[in-house]
Amino acid sequence: MINLDEMKHLELDMMKEIHAFCLAHDITYSLGYGTLLGAVRHKGFIPWDDDIDLIMPRPDYDIFIQSFQSEHYKVVSSSLDPAYCYPYAKVYDTRTYLQETLRNTYPDMGVFIDIFPVDGLPPDKREQVLLYKRQKFLYKLHMSMKYYLSREWSIPKDLLLLVARGVALFFPVRKVIKALERNCLLYPYETSKDVAVMVGEAKLVTIARSSFEHPVLLEFEDASFYAISDYESNLTGLYGDYLKLPPIEQQASEHRYKVGWKQEK
Repeated sequence: MINLDEMKHLELDMMKEIHAFCLAHDITYSLGYGTLLGAVRHKGFIPWDDDIDLIMPRPDYDIFIQSFQSEHYKVVSSSLDPAYCYPYAKVYDTRTYLQETLRNTYPDMGVFIDIFPVDGLPPDKREQVLLYKRQKFLYKLHMSMKYYLSREWSIPKDLLLLVARGVALFFPVRKVIKALERNCLLYPYETSKDVAVMVGEAKLVTIARSSFEHPVLLEFEDASFYAISDYESNLTGLYGDYLKLPPIEQQASEHRYKVGWKQEK
């Protein structure tokens, strides 16, 4: 088995290779979400966190998933492999395995890094909110198709899951992913003033497209990686007072993985 510290070490090595590849191929990326928060607040991983999130402008994202190659790492997305059921890409370590307590999981997944595409938004703020609400509904529907009923859940949550199962009879997970991706492309990144990650569980936080034009290097463990220039506004939008630590009871990973080396499986 691979413990939390070993998992972070593997992800950091993977991140270093992704960073080097992006530099060599002029691909723009930024640390995102908890990884960006960790870089600013902890100069590395959030101590109780166990993953790395990147965000990438759609044009760069498309180039990256088509061109990234490595001896030990592989990129996968719904456009590359129909068996992969997420609307964003992952780069994973092919030497490892990762098992989740979810339905519709990717059979070959290992220790991974999430890569979220950043897409254009309509100029009108109200239209932005309406578009994101549609995306939020589709994403929640998508994720509900992946969970099993649990004794730890409330009755309303289990009922919602059962409703989602019924919907899935008419809209299988692949169709939901296609709908999510179709909405992402309604407003071209290149001509949009405001952009955002349009898939995922986080709330809508718009980013000025210009923030990707002059990225800054932030210290992360024993390396430095890129972040959007307006990262402080992004973190405030996501987390409020982001320098303040959460209550001790919330300082725990939300993920439940079984991770190990394939050679030991």
